Amino acid sequence: MRQSTTDVELNGFKITAVDDVDSHKDLIFLHGLLGQGKNWRSFALNDVVRQLNYQYETQISSKRNVYLVDIRNHGESDHHMSMTYREMADDVLRYADTKQINRFSLLGHNLGAKVAMTLACSHPDRVNTLISIDTAPKSFANDKQIVNQTIESIQKIKNLNIEGKTRKTAMDVIQQSFKDPGIANFVASNLVYDESNDRKFVKWCVDLDAILLNYENIIGFDDKIEPYQGPSLFLNGSLSVKHDESVYKKHFPNCTIETVEGAGHYLHTDKPKIAVTSIARFLDQNERNERQTAAAL
Repeated sequence: MRQSTTDVELNGFKITAVDDVDSHKDLIFLHGLLGQGKNWRSFALNDVVRQLNYQYETQISSKRNVYLVDIRNHGESDHHMSMTYREMADDVLRYADTKQINRFSLLGHNLGAKVAMTLACSHPDRVNTLISIDTAPKSFANDKQIVNQTIESIQKIKNLNIEGKTRKTAMDVIQQSFKDPGIANFVASNLVYDESNDRKFVKWCVDLDAILLNYENIIGFDDKIEPYQGPSLFLNGSLSVKHDESVYKKHFPNCTIETVEGAGHYLHTDKPKIAVTSIARFLDQNERNERQTAAAL
């Protein structure tokens, strides 16, 4: 547990661009609540698309350096009892500085999308483009149903008795509480071996206490933040919560809003082919625009 919020260091996994191009762009992925950067590896590498035997003319990671980052209190990143969006955005900025990344694009989902939005609005000089996966720039504090369901789920995970158990026993406990295999596996992805016990037993890598303590911050959004004038894409599922265009345009006036039919909040797993296509085309188009603008100067 870090004492100072500015001492928090983030863990990240880099996928190096493979295409032989003169200047690779940098793209930072930011996961959702209770997620981890590594959860996005398959999506970033387009594995899901290749498995569908879909021949796509462009890819996300082939010509971009992709960084799959763990947000504070998640994965292998440092823990801290404070979790404001400003703090989490500054964490990502420090991570970029340590990797000597001056300008980058951001892709976020859920918690990570709001971190990305906050970073883009507070440091627009560092952000080329912003992509939000089914997340709006607004507070959900008034949606009591979503708030209560999420808090109950986190509390349910916290109450699971997995400390001091083997991974197999812990998995049995999780599966007894979460009958849906997908949800059970997602929860179990937060299990890590406890080094203090010679890796015989597991523990949570996610700081559930810190998340519960900061939940009002997590469901909120700074409505007074300066708008981000750069290009942004809000990719939403048709089966998810809907918002008026004005909600997005207030803080992201130059945004593009697209809806993926038949997809919910996890549209990148519901409709991976469409999600990869939309994201890659958006990035490609804006990178072409940048090159044309630079050439005209």
